[in-house]
Amino acid sequence: MIRLIYWLLALLELLLILLALLLFVVTDSRTINYIAKNTLESYHLSYESLEGNLFQGLKVKKLAYKDQTLFSSALIHWNALSLLDEKLTITQLNAEGIEVKNVIGMINSLKLKESKETGGLGLEIMVKNTHLDINPYVYEGIKFSSFVLETGEIKVKKDLNINADKLYLKFDSDIVNVKIKGKIKDNHLLVEKLDLKNISYQNITKLTSRLQSNAKKSKTANLSSSKKKNSMGFFKDIEVKHIAGTVKAFKYEGLKIKKSTFNFYKVEIDKDLTLNINPFYLKFDSDIVNVKMKAKIKNNQLLVDKLDLKNISPNDISKLTKRIKSKFKKENTPKRVTHNKKNTNSLFRDIKIKHIFGTMKPTQYGSLKIKGVKLNLYDALIEPTHNFRYQVKKLDFKGQTNFGELDYKGHIKDSNISAEGFIS
Repeated sequence: MIRLIYWLLALLELLLILLALLLFVVTDSRTINYIAKNTLESYHLSYESLEGNLFQGLKVKKLAYKDQTLFSSALIHWNALSLLDEKLTITQLNAEGIEVKNVIGMINSLKLKESKETGGLGLEIMVKNTHLDINPYVYEGIKFSSFVLETGEIKVKKDLNINADKLYLKFDSDIVNVKIKGKIKDNHLLVEKLDLKNISYQNITKLTSRLQSNAKKSKTANLSSSKKKNSMGFFKDIEVKHIAGTVKAFKYEGLKIKKSTFNFYKVEIDKDLTLNINPFYLKFDSDIVNVKMKAKIKNNQLLVDKLDLKNISPNDISKLTKRIKSKFKKENTPKRVTHNKKNTNSLFRDIKIKHIFGTMKPTQYGSLKIKGVKLNLYDALIEPTHNFRYQVKKLDFKGQTNFGELDYKGHIKDSNISAEGFIS
């Protein structure tokens, strides 16, 4: 009996020693370094230093993918042993100094790997409670700064199927200041609210011009695969419940537009970039007309319920229209003469407007002076793909002149007005 008790005590002591040794192994940073380094190397990931342990958290400096730094430092609470089961489990991630360009390079590399192999990532990733501070980033001459990204739980499967229960992104740039609240469900980006403040039309135009130039240079090389390519990367589609935005004052072809506002609801964009919005509201003031519009977009067709045009300046609008038509004609004139060829550069297939209501500033045509004008147009159609050909089923123009009351009625077909009026 005494010998039995002795052996039991010896076994208990051995067990305690083994438990102490195990505790040392899983809490010692050298052990974590060994496991992490040998496992991550197979995924082309490396780091400069790693401090801490499984219980107190790990501090990683200069995590890199294929020798390209992804971030300068990060505090990570994770389970390194899960890597042995091809899983990366992170319960908390706070990262600073993230390099967007290198992260994008890693994503593109993973996408290329996924297209060649069926494995995708090679391991599953789960991340909770993320806070990321991103370094300023310059893209095509446009500076992006003040980046903050916070998330709830993110799950990334081996086949790059992504789910995130909460997303918050904020950044400022030369073209717009952005705030986004949303989530990701099976690679569908679902946005609750998107704030776009201080949009710069001039800088967006410059960026668009550079992107179009780059697209033309690579058009020949990518022609065979362009139809199959998903333009939204990992996302299958994008849905946005509400977009609220403001645009800085700007000039367009001599037109001075003051600060404008817009609100879009139920925005949907699929992988073919088909756009749906229902409804949206637009408002802006300018030196030649003040505009309010309620509309929707259905399969890239703009459907306007009501368009209010207040304080129209007819002479200035006539000059602006001529300048726009001239510019549009130059930009879309084909190098070779082709007949009955449509212009396909427009975002919208066509534009339908149920009702246009307008008021006009006092104006003069020769000896005829006109004031108090009220204009109503019904069932208007504008066709951007046919050099902005337009037609209006019903036109009603009323006003006061120095000769009496003016009443003018008619319609417009193929951009030609057919109307008659009288002065009483």
